[in-house]
Amino acid sequence: MDAAHRGDKQAFQAALAAGDKLTDVDESGWTPLMYAASSYGNSPVSEIVKEGVDVNARSRGAKRR
Repeated sequence: MDAAHRGDKQAFQAALAAGDKLTDVDESGWTPLMYAASSYGNSPVSEIVKEGVDVNARSRGAKRR
């Protein structure tokens, strides 16, 4: 998630190869996609979306409508 947020695609791919999952969530419910989307720069958003992750996932703090 840190690599996704930093926009470090090489480190992001290495984390996936090491066993991190695109469906992982942190303590607040944030996913790699959320971190990538909040990144400035060369984030892996398009690569994550192409893998079919839930683009409608919400963090634990998000309000449902």
